[in-house]
Amino acid sequence: MRIIRYTAPDTRQALRGIRERLGDDAVILSSKRTPEGVELTAAVDFDATRLENAAVPLAPPPAEKLPAPVRTTAVPTPDPAIARVAAQLRAAAPAPA
Repeated sequence: MRIIRYTAPDTRQALRGIRERLGDDAVILSSKRTPEGVELTAAVDFDATRLENAAVPLAPPPAEKLPAPVRTTAVPTPDPAIARVAAQLRAAAPAPA
């Protein structure tokens, strides 16, 4: 949502200025008289689809600049020292009750 405050000598000019800045879908939230004339506070709710359509799509980086994917299919073999210690710990552990 975009909210603005617009001051003009009269209401007609203030409405014209708001319409120029926010468009025909603007809603007046408040108005009050000031020494300069009139002050209008207005808002417009942005339309997400309009923003998406107006957005410039980003081009993907060229394929030659992308890093090559890393693929590993080898299964690591366990360290024999670790396997030995694990077997010793299992053997020394008390049996579950």
